[in-house]
This record gives sequence, C-alpha cells and structure tokens, in this order.
Amino acid sequence: MSKITERIINRYVKIRKLLEYEGISVYSSKINCPFHNDLHPSAYIYEDETGDTIYCFSEAKVYYPYDLAVLYHIDVDALYVRIVDEKGLELPEVKPRRDKYLENIPSLAGHEIHAWFRGIKKLVELMDARRGIQG
Repeated sequence: MSKITERIINRYVKIRKLLEYEGISVYSSKINCPFHNDLHPSAYIYEDETGDTIYCFSEAKVYYPYDLAVLYHIDVDALYVRIVDEKGLELPEVKPRRDKYLENIPSLAGHEIHAWFRGIKKLVELMDARRGIQG
C-alpha cells in the first residue's frame, strides 16, 4: 500500500457506496459510526468533489473512504487498480526511495564492517553510560 493508493481511493470512492456494499442502508448523512459500537447516530457523512469523509462527533475524528475499505477488509490494491482503469488515470511512475540512513553508511569491506559496527556499539555504550543506563 502506498500513499498514492490511499489518495486515489479517498478521492474517487464514495462512502455511501462502501456502506451499501457492506449491506448498510444510508438514508441521510447522519449515521451510526461504523468504527465503534454506536447506539445513536454520532457520525456525519460529508460529500464533495474532492472526496468524502465521515466525521464522528463522539470520537472527534475524521475517517476517509480508505479507512472504511480497510475496516471492511476490502482489497485496497484491487480497488486502486479498478479506479485507475475506470477513470483512465495516468499516474506518475513512483521511484523507490533509498533510505536516507543507508545513504550515510559507507561502503566497507567485510573486516571493515565488523570494525564499523564495533565502533557504533562502543558509541552506544558510552551514551548509555552517560545516561546511567546499565547494559
């Protein structure tokens, strides 16, 4: 799952459709919150052209279509592919990012790696000793 998957689902999937897919009839925008046991409607569906949201007044929390899809165990990757195909979306190619921490680790030979890790371990021990942590 990527941020693009989440954004596309939140933009194009309608909350009412997800609820109906799960067999929940929605007659108005005020509903029982699907994210917790609700005796009385405590949530409201907000619909607009940028995407739907559910606001739960008892939790003071906003939920999106992606959250609802995950709650109902809907395959979000398949949903994403379906949306992209149906809408004819052309998405930018996502390049895998390198971990910024790995970029700072020098390229070392085998014996140098052991020495490098021993140095790191010694540094951690010194920092713990300063803080009074026994190892």
